[in-house]
Amino acid sequence: MAGALAVAGVVAPTTLTFVAATAGESGGLGIQSFLWGLSNARESPHAAIIIEEANLWGPTDDVAIGGSDQIERDDLVATAAASEGLTPVSLTARYERSATSVGSAKTAFVRARIPFASVGAGAVLRGGGPSARTLAISSYYNSHFGRTSDNLLPSFDFEGLQSQVRFSIRLAWALAQVGAAPTN
Repeated sequence: MAGALAVAGVVAPTTLTFVAATAGESGGLGIQSFLWGLSNARESPHAAIIIEEANLWGPTDDVAIGGSDQIERDDLVATAAASEGLTPVSLTARYERSATSVGSAKTAFVRARIPFASVGAGAVLRGGGPSARTLAISSYYNSHFGRTSDNLLPSFDFEGLQSQVRFSIRLAWALAQVGAAPTN
């Protein structure tokens, strides 16, 4: 995402920081570590976008969004989604598994008073419907998730991830243009 904006040569009206955090399943330790490293309020982000689940299953008609009410229900989300031909749906209502890790990220960002949006993969595959995606994900999680074989597979389709990343870039750019107010 950072590389795409740099190549485009666009200059944001505010600093955009990109962080690849790990240990989400361990209570969001990666995000907490990043937030703990911020030394004062002037360095505090105005908003955050988390790629909660990479869409490796193919292009979808929707994108899952969770997070702060200020961002989750914002017109910026709808505009960014529409520009990619996606319909925003609730992340936590769609994915029980993701709701746990969204909770740990939410806790870290709520404590830091930073509005955030978690972006998850859509559920309705173009041309395949929700059952095809559900079967593909179930097969992967049952056979690979959390095991040594939990790696990129030749069967992964990155077209959905590309759309998800473009959506996230559009949302980040829109947030940089208007800023986001800290939550209480």
